[in-house]
Amino acid sequence: RSVAYVANKLLQYIEDSDKKDQWTSALQKATENNEQIETMIRSVYKGEKFSYSGTNIEGLGQNLGLFSRIAKGEDRCSVLRSWLGSAGGAKDRSWPGNEEAAFHEKLNDKDRDAMIANGDLNKVGNGKYKPRWKLRYAVNSGILDVKYTFKTLSDMGFHDIGLSKASGLQFPSFGYMMSFNATTLWETWWRSEDLYSRNHPMFGAIGEWLPGSVAGISLHPSTVGGQELIFWPRIPMNRLVVDYASAIQGTKRGDAAIAWKFVNTDQGDGTSATVLIRVLVPPSTKANLRLPPSATKVTMKVAEEFPDLYTAKEQADAKCEQKRRTGKYGFPYHYSYDLHKEEWTKVMVPSKIGTPCESYLWELDKLDENTEGGISWSSFDYEPMVLHKTITQSPLQAGLFEIEIQDWKFEDPLPDLPGYTNYEGDMGPYCEDPSEFVWDVNDAVHMM
Repeated sequence: RSVAYVANKLLQYIEDSDKKDQWTSALQKATENNEQIETMIRSVYKGEKFSYSGTNIEGLGQNLGLFSRIAKGEDRCSVLRSWLGSAGGAKDRSWPGNEEAAFHEKLNDKDRDAMIANGDLNKVGNGKYKPRWKLRYAVNSGILDVKYTFKTLSDMGFHDIGLSKASGLQFPSFGYMMSFNATTLWETWWRSEDLYSRNHPMFGAIGEWLPGSVAGISLHPSTVGGQELIFWPRIPMNRLVVDYASAIQGTKRGDAAIAWKFVNTDQGDGTSATVLIRVLVPPSTKANLRLPPSATKVTMKVAEEFPDLYTAKEQADAKCEQKRRTGKYGFPYHYSYDLHKEEWTKVMVPSKIGTPCESYLWELDKLDENTEGGISWSSFDYEPMVLHKTITQSPLQAGLFEIEIQDWKFEDPLPDLPGYTNYEGDMGPYCEDPSEFVWDVNDAVHMM
């Protein structure tokens, strides 16, 4: 597809006949290859052999988020159901790697026994152990799987499963890396002492999903220079993992930002809350706000002028650094190795790593007490257009907006393993849509 795209663009500018012939031939061959690949993927996803139900959960899963859209809606549903079936399978997985085996052999007896009792470790022989995990709380994924699995879960209405996977603590997970004081991503999930890098972008796509889905700000897929933005916070249906989130996205017109949080969480005996969202759209920038149609009680207002964003950011950064320095609010524990005892121990002392801080957009309330939270607001008409029964969209202009969703209903999480193996509920926006996603040679959006 890359060759076809480049060839097609070059042909628009090349006048020389020999070069035109050369690139016309390249375009023809690349287009034929596209069609062969597309046909092959369609046949794989529609075939009876496609299944995640076995012990082999790798392979096609890496391409789920992108390639499942090539099939029609009903086939997308079967793909997603198969994936959920695997993720909710009754069997826990185990890892036979030597690095983790060596770690658990050297782990002190108390901590090892606690892991066995919690179902995180299997004893497989005399002094030999294998880590166990549940896919609901682990990320047994490769470089492509991380990119597409989390996005697919969030886009298809299973954001809470994505949150539980991303926040898992046991091997293999991002939390497992942090338990060894990792400040950068590793190249592998396991603790390589010599072969694999501990500063590597292998699983870096999580850094796209966190601002894009958890916080809810991303560049429009076809924009250039950040001229068009999508604000799409996936508000969780419960508070098990996050109460608030925020992110900043740079553009050539300045920073865009979003922040949301639950407030008044004691409504209805804790069964509902108010969601406050703030969105900052830079000048000369197009943007759209997406919310679920379940957000029926929505009010919206816009700041009459841009407040002092610079001072608010300075103050918020200073408070965050002060909070981080206390070392009380970050990741709750780490493993430490005693060279004399030749023993690993779990140390229950919080670290600075992972200290949560609120967005500077909330700090704006504290700048000037003479006005309503330091900001003069005007009402703004919220007129959403329904994109799908799970998504509404409303255009935004440049400015600072505050959106309030009242009576946001909390729901019980999907049952733990294997409870959602045969989930029969709504499978999200792509299932009912009968159209098929077709590769267009001029569309660079979905190129790898």
